[in-house]
Amino acid sequence: PCLESLELTYGDDQPIELRIRAEKLKSLYMDGDFINVLPEHTPCLVIISIDMLTVMDDEIERLFPYLDCDFENFLRRVPKLERIVGGSYFTKLSAFFFPPASISSLQHAQVTHEHVKTIELFDVEFRDFEEVRVVLRLIRSCPNVKSLKISVARVKVDEMEDADTASLWDEDSPSSVVWSLDELKSVEFTSLCGAKYETEFIELVLLHSPRLEEFVISPSAAVRNTRFDFFVSLLAFTRASPKASIHF
Repeated sequence: PCLESLELTYGDDQPIELRIRAEKLKSLYMDGDFINVLPEHTPCLVIISIDMLTVMDDEIERLFPYLDCDFENFLRRVPKLERIVGGSYFTKLSAFFFPPASISSLQHAQVTHEHVKTIELFDVEFRDFEEVRVVLRLIRSCPNVKSLKISVARVKVDEMEDADTASLWDEDSPSSVVWSLDELKSVEFTSLCGAKYETEFIELVLLHSPRLEEFVISPSAAVRNTRFDFFVSLLAFTRASPKASIHF
C-alpha cells in the first residue's frame, strides 16, 4: 500500500494485460509486451513511461485482435499526471484506437490532462497521417504542456520521398486552427527525415506557441547532408513568440 514507484519489464512471448491498484503510486515505468494497461486506482500517479509491444510490425497485425490499448482512456484515469513518456509503438498503437477525424476537428477535442507539463514521444512515424494525428490530439488535450520532445522513427533513404503525400490540412491551413499552446516553452524534434508532415507540424507549433523560447531541430544525417532547402523552409515560418529561436 506504500508503493510510490514501480518499474516493470516483461519480455515473455505471451503478451499480458496489466491492472494497477496502488493508492500512493507516483511513477510508473513499463517496458514489455503488454496488450493492455489499466490504472484502476492510481490517484497520485504523476509520471508514466510506456514502452509496449517490442515486436516486429507484422507481429502487431497478428496481435491486434487481442489488443485493448486505449491510451486515451488510460490517461483519462490518471487525473494528476504531469509527465508522459511514450516509447516505441505508443503512437502506432494509439492510432488503432482513435476514431478517424480531420486535423481541424481536433480543435473541438476535450481538454483532459490539465496537469501535464512534459510530453516525450519516441519513434513516431511522421509519414503516417494517423500517428501525426495522435501526437496533435495528445498535445491538444494537454493545454499546459511546457516541454515537448519528439524523435522520429528512422526510415531508409529510399523511403524518404513523400512528394505525393496530402497535406495535413486538406482545405484548411495551420492558421485556421483556433487553439494554441499557450504554455509551451521548449520543443526538441530529432531524427527528422524531411517528410512533409514534419514541416507542417513545425509550422503549426511555431504559429500557435506565443511563449515559445527554443525549438531544437536535429535532422537525420541524410537530410543534413542533402536537404538545404529543408532548413530554409523552416526558417521562413511565422513565429507567434518574439522570443522563439530555432537551433539546428
